[in-house]
Amino acid sequence: MASVAWLLKNRLGSQGLTKFACLTALSACTYLAIPSQGFAQSGVESQDLVALYQSSEQRQTVEEQNQLIEELKAIALDKQRSPGDRAYARDLLSWSLNRRGELRSDLAAERVEQGLNDEAAELDKAAAADFRASLKLNPQRWRARHNLAIALAMANEYTDAIEQFGIVIQEQPNYANAYFNRGELHFQTDHYEEAIADYSAAIRLQPNDAQYRNSRAHSLLMIQRNKEALADYRKAAELESTNGQWWADLADAYQFLGQYKEAMSAYRLAIEADRELGRAYQNAAWLMATCPDSKVRNPKNALEAARRAIELDGDGDPRYLDTLAAAQAANGQFSDAVETVKDAIKNGAQYAEPEELEAMKQRMFAYQNKKGFYSKPTANPNASPVRTAAGDEPIGTGTKRKR
Repeated sequence: MASVAWLLKNRLGSQGLTKFACLTALSACTYLAIPSQGFAQSGVESQDLVALYQSSEQRQTVEEQNQLIEELKAIALDKQRSPGDRAYARDLLSWSLNRRGELRSDLAAERVEQGLNDEAAELDKAAAADFRASLKLNPQRWRARHNLAIALAMANEYTDAIEQFGIVIQEQPNYANAYFNRGELHFQTDHYEEAIADYSAAIRLQPNDAQYRNSRAHSLLMIQRNKEALADYRKAAELESTNGQWWADLADAYQFLGQYKEAMSAYRLAIEADRELGRAYQNAAWLMATCPDSKVRNPKNALEAARRAIELDGDGDPRYLDTLAAAQAANGQFSDAVETVKDAIKNGAQYAEPEELEAMKQRMFAYQNKKGFYSKPTANPNASPVRTAAGDEPIGTGTKRKR
């Protein structure tokens, strides 16, 4: 049986911290290093510098920022310019470097979605260099520091990232996303109590953020504070009731804890909220095919749900095929189940966890002997929870970037 830690934090494939990449829109950046009406008072004398400031917000590509950066560097280094011009050029240059880093980071997230991980890594590296350069010019630019922390996390430099988030929190104690992102890294490094403390701080600042609640629930479940975890999962789903992911996370938690009827109810709500959510069909299919409670098992619906999950997003995924095989066996289609689970084993051979492959093999032997597979009931709600054939994110991601 897979441990809850494995189920929560590992997925087939090499996703890593990709979910920490841009899942939210950019926060409003401080474009104005000096109020536009205060140029004269600040010692800015040159109209070309005023024009650069006025055009800065409209430069929405890396190339446009490159041009702005070069022009600002020239002014900052020009000893013929006034001290006010040069000082303001350095400050605006700091802003522009941070902005270019954000744009590169967003491009990296797009490359990840396209499967171009090497290109994404290079963009993330370049973004980190931009954030460092921005901070060198203006150490008080806390958004650049927050972005640097995210870039460090993307490079798996968790200790340094946590330190940078800590500095941001000291400078901006009311900035909820810094607590949240540091909490995500504490979760990744198995420091669940610290993660809960950070998520709780974020929730105090923004009590209606569903993601904050959902992520705290992950950590609570990891340390078997199950009642509190379920309360957070449900609160997240209620805050964003049209988001099927939150209902699916709640359903997965119920299934892990052996509360099968509650799990089925939550899966229905997940599918009602998002009829294209393959993961909800996938895990509901597993429950209906393998549940130890005969009142919850529904082989016919399990088969339909398993096929729908594959149709949506699971074609070739060994977990989805494993679930389909269990549903076929539940319907007495044992020869089909054997062939399907063989495909699951073959597809997962190079990157599935050994314990998962071994479990699939054991199910294949059962199907060959014309026996179905049923999960073992959880007698102790604090014991390791029941295995689900989790879709692409068992009980959520545990990782997400928020700027």
